[in-house]
Amino acid sequence: MKYLCLIYLPEALLERLSPAELDALRGNGAAGPARAHGAAYLAGELLGPAGSALTLRRRAGGLSLRDGPAVETPDPLCGFVLIDARDLDEAIALAAANPAARIGGIEVRPVNELAPCALVREPSTPGEALFATDACRFSPSPFD
Repeated sequence: MKYLCLIYLPEALLERLSPAELDALRGNGAAGPARAHGAAYLAGELLGPAGSALTLRRRAGGLSLRDGPAVETPDPLCGFVLIDARDLDEAIALAAANPAARIGGIEVRPVNELAPCALVREPSTPGEALFATDACRFSPSPFD
């Protein structure tokens, strides 16, 4: 099962870390232990500063944009690691091995996998590329 580990850290701390320490937070340092336990490291990245975030909301057919994260927290969301683990216990053990657990907080959440996008139309000419915006159709929002 896939688990998303959301990493919350003081941003001031990130500015003082070395490239090797940043790689470890990103999950690159956890790739070895994850494979050793039978789990799989799938992805991991650090995010830009919380102040660079943009929150959007669609309401009543309109779109509103606001600078900043969707939710203000004492330590902002600074990164993520996506893993494939046997169960929640294994996911927690892997998250606890990330150095971020010692200096901030890590939220571990199961990922509900969605069915693949349905093809809206076949390519009309040989070699035509269909991009995600062309090939995937989103259901109308029940909130519109």
